[in-house]
Amino acid sequence: MVNMNKLNGVMAERDFNKKILSEKTGIAYDTLCRRFRKKPNNRYYGLFSIEEADLIANALELNANEATNIFFSQYVA
Repeated sequence: MVNMNKLNGVMAERDFNKKILSEKTGIAYDTLCRRFRKKPNNRYYGLFSIEEADLIANALELNANEATNIFFSQYVA
């Protein structure tokens, strides 16, 4: 499971928003919005492909430990 709280926190620390993340990764803005939108019955919330996770980790300049803690979190806070 993706720890969306940590991902949002890192984005805030590095002055990223979804638009900037979209531009830096090449992931469509609408796709990112679906992934970040926490609403009932949103089956896309927090679902990132390995390729998307890699693009995001590179854009945010995450080290291996940070990326693992965000994208491969067994327990979400």
